[in-house]
Amino acid sequence: MIYSLRGILKEKLIDSIVVEVNGIGYEVFLTGRDINNLSIDTDIFLYTQQIISDDKHSLYGFMSQGSLQLFKLLRSVNGVGPKSALNILNAGDSKKLISAIAQADKSFFKSVSGIGPKSALKIIVDLQDKVGKLKDLDLAPRPREEVEILDALESMGYDRLSTEEVVSKIDSKLSEKDKIKEAIRLLSN
Repeated sequence: MIYSLRGILKEKLIDSIVVEVNGIGYEVFLTGRDINNLSIDTDIFLYTQQIISDDKHSLYGFMSQGSLQLFKLLRSVNGVGPKSALNILNAGDSKKLISAIAQADKSFFKSVSGIGPKSALKIIVDLQDKVGKLKDLDLAPRPREEVEILDALESMGYDRLSTEEVVSKIDSKLSEKDKIKEAIRLLSN
């Protein structure tokens, strides 16, 4: 499975983008909000979910791990496909979605294409007990400097999940070089 992509944004399409990684262009489906916030010919990092069906392979991209986890939770609801899950994420702020599920607010889903009242109720019922975990998700995109540090550590052979945990504990006032040194020290212990 493809867990993440780092590359150059080459093209913006209606509901997807093309990210060039080592000369290969990957089409990645994103929310419209994320597509609008990105600029052509810039270096980007995305967490991804690869969906394989009978007739195609699709990649869905997210600016934060929290958004990826929320996408996976939405997909765990019977009848919610990847396009519907992305449409739900596109309907509004992720924190509002989490709040709507916690408070059983079906009106949040009215504007979502492909989600009727029955589907909205099913999402609420299926995910309401999991909403406590949703509140702890980090839904903010990582700062560019942090992504660069994580990529540097990953290129040195360190596991991405371990480095994310360590980097989050490092003093933010340090220079990028010192943060990498501190992360290596912590990872070596």
